[in-house]
Amino acid sequence: MKNKTYWGLLFIVLLVSFLFVNESKVYAKGSEPEYTLKKNEFGDEITITITKKEKYDKYVIQMKSDSQTKLKTIKTLKESGTGTCSYTVKKLKPGTYSFRVKGYNIRGYYDYSKTKRMTLNQEAQGNNLLINSEVFPDDIFRKWVKENIDTDGDGQLSENEINIVTEIIIRDSDVIFSLKGIEVFKNLKILNFGTSGCLGKLDLSKNPKLEEVYCTSSGLKKLKIGKNSALRVLYCNGNANMESLDLKYAINLEELDCSECSRLEKLNIKNAKKLVKLDCNRCNLYSLDIKKSSSLEELDVRYNKYLKNLDLSNNILLSDLEISFSGVEKLDLRKNSALTKLNISSDQSYMVGQSNYSSNAKIYYDYDKKSSPYKYYNESGTGKLVRNNK
Repeated sequence: MKNKTYWGLLFIVLLVSFLFVNESKVYAKGSEPEYTLKKNEFGDEITITITKKEKYDKYVIQMKSDSQTKLKTIKTLKESGTGTCSYTVKKLKPGTYSFRVKGYNIRGYYDYSKTKRMTLNQEAQGNNLLINSEVFPDDIFRKWVKENIDTDGDGQLSENEINIVTEIIIRDSDVIFSLKGIEVFKNLKILNFGTSGCLGKLDLSKNPKLEEVYCTSSGLKKLKIGKNSALRVLYCNGNANMESLDLKYAINLEELDCSECSRLEKLNIKNAKKLVKLDCNRCNLYSLDIKKSSSLEELDVRYNKYLKNLDLSNNILLSDLEISFSGVEKLDLRKNSALTKLNISSDQSYMVGQSNYSSNAKIYYDYDKKSSPYKYYNESGTGKLVRNNK
């Protein structure tokens, strides 16, 4: 009796062990992982889409190129339930690629899918430039180039397609993280990035013909202009994380708006001789050198609380000056005979007795426009300011 019981228990143990060891084979019967492959329109990406099954808790994607001997794991997706899950392999070079998917159950056993292959025939013709993720890494910008510059729709940019580009205007697009690739457009004159963005860095140093740049509120931390001397207009306002702006080579700059760049401490425009309008309100400037900007007519430095000194002796054409809520403590305006408007805040009223306005017969200044209606006028060019309550 004991022998029968012993052999019976041994049989059960062996049977259970056999079932566990061969569990993957049982699971695989007629239902191995299923997936599809699809390449993108630029021919440099392949997307693997897996049809999920209840019995699998994760999927391991393996891949190899023709030059490789073994499949290697490139991605693990922890997915359960039904539906689909996908993964995209980017920046692929021309060639043939093999894929396989392993589906794992909760105990760690797995089933193999069938191996599938896909070929990317990505070859540029002549001197053409491929529109791919290597040249244009950002998906949205790459798509924009494809739709707006690739006029013949062949996925490549010919020399003519590149050379005729003088304007790039992007509005109302999805969020763009990079404009890398813009350097190929050497004849670009106008860049208007009027859309939400998280650019971080924007390098325009290889676009030597740029004349106008608009990149308001684009998430910039660093803007590189380089030795671009053709630049006339720059609007980079609203980029709160930008700490410095070097425009020492922008000798033809006429208009600059870098307002509301709250971390901007360093601004180099010392060679901007043709500058007419400068708006840098709500920045964090400690100094401002505009001695060579003899053409300057409008200047706004409001809310720069660390800006203590402001030398305007060479800005003889200055007509509009905004310094309210700045750190400016004293002004010498004797040489600014064209000045017709000076805006200061109520906490700067002490400047009335410390600053010299003797040559500015038409000058007036407002206290904070919203809190006070009072205007002060220079009385007959004597330097004495009289309040007018009208």
